[in-house]
Amino acid sequence: MKILREKSEEQRLLEERERLIKQITEMSKESSKLNKSQMSQIQLGLEKGLDVSKYADLKFNYKQMRSILTGLEKGLDVSRYADPKFSSHQMDEIQYGLIEELDVSKYADPKFNSMQMMQIRYGVKDGLDISKYDDPNFDYNQMMQIRLGLEKGLDVSRYADPKFNDLYMKKMRLELRLQQL
Repeated sequence: MKILREKSEEQRLLEERERLIKQITEMSKESSKLNKSQMSQIQLGLEKGLDVSKYADLKFNYKQMRSILTGLEKGLDVSRYADPKFSSHQMDEIQYGLIEELDVSKYADPKFNSMQMMQIRYGVKDGLDISKYDDPNFDYNQMMQIRLGLEKGLDVSRYADPKFNDLYMKKMRLELRLQQL
């Protein structure tokens, strides 16, 4: 009985693979817009037995496809970032948060670039009050200065303002740190 189930599961997987290959072949016939790099990411996913339907779409470039493929390989919930509105770098930042089992909803938003996402992810990981800097009006260097201040328990409200550049913020952070000692 167990052997029959294993064979039927194996048969089901083979049929699914064949269906996907057929789907990809038809997609490439219908639209010669899929480039070689995209096709290679799809083929790689098929070879690894992954559900390429999550990314086998013209709306994803090959770097985005690679990010989604990597997430599938790691068993992650790629639905959190398998969206063409995210760049491949943004997808990677969301993926890192999923690997670390963080609440990625705090930064999985295309209004943040990947570097801003990284600073917010670090803050979430460290349990900081990211509301002090989860504003796309801060660039990632400004976010870093605010995050570093929060890590040291400083009153970042004295410099957490997008009108201050990151060098001024760093100066203020270091002055506050000296006063703290």
